[in-house]
Amino acid sequence: MGIDVGSVDFIVQVSAPPAVSAGLQRLGRAGHRLSAVSKGVINPKTRVDLVKSCFIAKEMLDARIEKERIPENCLDILAQHIVSKCCTGKWHENDLYSLVRQAYSYRNLREDDFRKVLAMLAGDYEHNEDIPAKPRILWDRQNKTVIGSDYSKMLALSGSGTIPDRGMFPVYLEDYRTRVGELDEEFVFESRIGDKFMLGSTPWRITGIDRNRIIVAPTTAIGATAPFWKGDGIGMPFKQAVAYGKFLRDVVEQIEDGTFIENAVNSSLLDEKGALNIKNYLMDQADATGVISNDRRVVVEYTSAKENDNKIIIHAHFGGRVNSVLSILFQEALDIITGCKAYTSHTNDAVLIHLYGYVDGLSDIFSLISSKNVEQVLLNALPRTSRFALTFRYNAYRALMMGTRKQGQRLPLWVQRLRSVDALENAQKYVDHPLIIETMRECLEDIFDIPNTIRVLKDIEQGRIQVVEKKTWFPSPFASEILFQFEQEILYMEKDPHPGHTEYPAISGIESLNLSYRDEKPAVLLRDEAVAEIVKKKNAAWRLEQVKSPNELHSFLLIYGDTPKDAFTGQHAEWISELEKENRVAVIPSPVPRVIAAEEAGLYSAAENYEFPVPSLSFMDREGDAWTEEEAITRIIRRFARYNSPFDREELIGRYPFSGMKLEKILSKLSADGTIVYSDQYKKYFHAAIYDRAARLTLNLAVDEIKARDPAELACLLYERQNAIKAATAEEQLYDAVTRLEGLYLPADAWENFVFPARINGYYPGLLDKLCSSGRIVWRIKPGEGKNQFRLAWFRAESIDFGYDESTETIYLSEKEKNIYTLLRKRGSAFTHVLTSLSGIPAGELLDILKGLVLKGLVVNDSFTPLRFFLNEEAYKALNPMQKAKRIAMIVSGMEMGRWEPAYPPKPLSMHEFIRRCGIRYGMLSKEITGLEDSPYTWPEVYEKLKQMEYAGEMRRGYFFTGISGIQFMLPDVLNKLDAVKEDYFVLNASDPAQPYGRIVP
Repeated sequence: MGIDVGSVDFIVQVSAPPAVSAGLQRLGRAGHRLSAVSKGVINPKTRVDLVKSCFIAKEMLDARIEKERIPENCLDILAQHIVSKCCTGKWHENDLYSLVRQAYSYRNLREDDFRKVLAMLAGDYEHNEDIPAKPRILWDRQNKTVIGSDYSKMLALSGSGTIPDRGMFPVYLEDYRTRVGELDEEFVFESRIGDKFMLGSTPWRITGIDRNRIIVAPTTAIGATAPFWKGDGIGMPFKQAVAYGKFLRDVVEQIEDGTFIENAVNSSLLDEKGALNIKNYLMDQADATGVISNDRRVVVEYTSAKENDNKIIIHAHFGGRVNSVLSILFQEALDIITGCKAYTSHTNDAVLIHLYGYVDGLSDIFSLISSKNVEQVLLNALPRTSRFALTFRYNAYRALMMGTRKQGQRLPLWVQRLRSVDALENAQKYVDHPLIIETMRECLEDIFDIPNTIRVLKDIEQGRIQVVEKKTWFPSPFASEILFQFEQEILYMEKDPHPGHTEYPAISGIESLNLSYRDEKPAVLLRDEAVAEIVKKKNAAWRLEQVKSPNELHSFLLIYGDTPKDAFTGQHAEWISELEKENRVAVIPSPVPRVIAAEEAGLYSAAENYEFPVPSLSFMDREGDAWTEEEAITRIIRRFARYNSPFDREELIGRYPFSGMKLEKILSKLSADGTIVYSDQYKKYFHAAIYDRAARLTLNLAVDEIKARDPAELACLLYERQNAIKAATAEEQLYDAVTRLEGLYLPADAWENFVFPARINGYYPGLLDKLCSSGRIVWRIKPGEGKNQFRLAWFRAESIDFGYDESTETIYLSEKEKNIYTLLRKRGSAFTHVLTSLSGIPAGELLDILKGLVLKGLVVNDSFTPLRFFLNEEAYKALNPMQKAKRIAMIVSGMEMGRWEPAYPPKPLSMHEFIRRCGIRYGMLSKEITGLEDSPYTWPEVYEKLKQMEYAGEMRRGYFFTGISGIQFMLPDVLNKLDAVKEDYFVLNASDPAQPYGRIVP
């Protein structure tokens, strides 16, 4: 913080300071006495850093400090001060407005913006979206006064300050109480448990990483790394960046006339080695691009590290605030023109455009953007940028709109992020929301430099700034800095893990689950206790019990809407009378007497055609925004549903003077857009948010009641799930076994050695051949797994994609294999003796060729006999040639050998089909079970789908069996019958898929 303990004689600045003022501030740490002279050196890390260090040092000696601009009308800071002032007592609106305007930064504050901030703090925007947010101030619009509450005081004490929470993770000892420091979020992202790092002069070892803190223990310094912290990186001001470009131009001119090294050494800025290093660096750049960029020249470098991976590097010395605008302009233009994802990055001296998947060449890049529409393009693009979302989060936190934790503690970063996503989603519905206005102002005025961007583009269009384009095989030396930054940004990107990916819409909350009841009837059977608990916490009647003052009662009416007058008893009834005398509330006499806040008189007048004695003073009812009857009724019913669920049509008819036809229309509309849900279970409507919470609680209660069982019960469950139906015929038992084990690849000899015999009474090989020849089941080989040891899976015929036409160009085939395969493709199928006759190949050699095609997954047979022959091939080799030839001839000539045909692959499984197949086989899913299957899906992917299915009532989550890591999901019907699973002893082969030990559990 610039507070030096002790005496500092000399400063060593590692790397060039970001600005002249920063360099002077850091140099000033040395000689912190009136009579002392501050001394120090800048130690550059790279060649580009050396050039910038030389420039910054020169500017420091010339005292060219950047001009500072005072921000004006910052609405987030205004909100914070209003809350603080309201905590001191009651203020009249005009007095508070006059006080605020006495500050220089707010001397030009418009009264309309001031009132918007009051409305935001009073919760108007949130309440209009049926969000029961606590008001940060209590605003009496009738008497034009504002006052704080206990909640206001808590916010003012815990959330005051202008420095935003930038993602610092607190570091605690293993006692979870002793705090030793904090780390940058990105450093934590790169760290793992067991890593060592230094905080000050003390080494620490990471023992735990929570979502909002790091746990450490003391350790040795060997192998400990220094952590890093990142700032905002807004960028160098335009004037200073142009000065750097002029510095480069002057240096190049001196290099050309041979005076640079002498001048640099004489200036005391560099030693001879440093000057020579700069000279070589700039000459290397000139060799790469032909010319060197400066304040009057922009160099556009087209380079490609590999095919379909094009990069455009624009060397432009205009500073980060201008280059950031240029990067957005180029990205918007290229997204439209190229049709592929354009990713951009920028520094003070360059703009990087990364085009992944675009094969055509680009040229004349500046012709894509114009100085005439900079503001419009930026206004359209800005809300979609990560900078806008980040700035909004900072502003929302400073404006005290993010709430607090218990005891008034600061919110953890992960909570801030979740709340900011919801807050931004709601705020963007109102173009005049103070936080949207402030975020746009901060981005357009403080972060981006629009006037100078327009100036640069005009200079380029009019030829005052030259643009030189160059194609290079490798990135030039000047490009190293921005390429390194690009790699860092890609590392931390979560939205698009690769610049070639398409852009996904930002979603939050329950919408990401894609719940089944959005289009269909609710699938979850709610528990009464879950509904009762959620309704109690979210119901208006429960909240009314918490009201402790007339002002809070008035806020209650603004949040929860009209309330029957007989709901107010005792002290509440007295406060209602008091508020009515002050014209802060109004009473609607019919169908039942209801009390509303006076601010909503316009809303209810439009809906019920009732004239109120008091005017509507709601900030949300401004001129030009009058309610239509349908809009007003929809708003009232939507809010009623939010705070009075569950409800039925009769309750609405008894409470409001709306006709049955109007109500039916509004209910249908709210059902269609997902606002309300009709429950067949209760024969009532639920607000979707209430139903969601009740469903979640129902699932959680069910999980809490589950008691983990012994692995022995899992063994019994799997045996029962995979055992064939005993009451059926042997052939149906076999078909049922194939259905339960469909798609499971096992060693080919396992099926007849122990899998089928364990499941079918009196199993014999002819049973399998008979079912194969019927066409009901087929086998498929897992190709490429060895000549003698190969895996095989069984499928029902309907699971095969017979229309698939697979190319064999990538599979190596001998000439004879190609001939046999082509023959089968033309005929469709053929017996072995037919193939022998058509090809002229001896039976023994033909079987070897067919075996090769089988192992490559290209050919199958409608009988299992050929595979038995291949599996017992070693026994045939022991026979003498005469016996072997006779035996093969006998097999080939027999019909039991079956017909050969091309192998069509199984149909690809969707995620839901894969889960269904596992459910049939195991009755449940876990990480271990997913790993047993040949699945195209990873466990994290399956887990996300299982969560959706759980919410739709298709799966149950819990810890059902000990010995399985992590969470488990089970079919509801299996869970309901779990107690009925018989515990018994069974004899199974260790490799049997129904045997869990060593495969699913230890």
